Amino acid sequence: MTKKGSLIKNKYTGAYDGVTVQCIFFILNNGEVIVFILVSINGGVGVVPI
Repeated sequence: MTKKGSLIKNKYTGAYDGVTVQCIFFILNNGEVIVFILVSINGGVGVVPI
């Protein structure tokens, strides 16, 4: 199993009235950093890449 990048941080979470936000940071092999914000509102999930 090979990884494209390293998952360095997961679950920077805070819940506000059924809203959960998770920030996930990836560092790729070339040093590029990708940040995803996962927003969950009342069970629905949306992914917002930055």
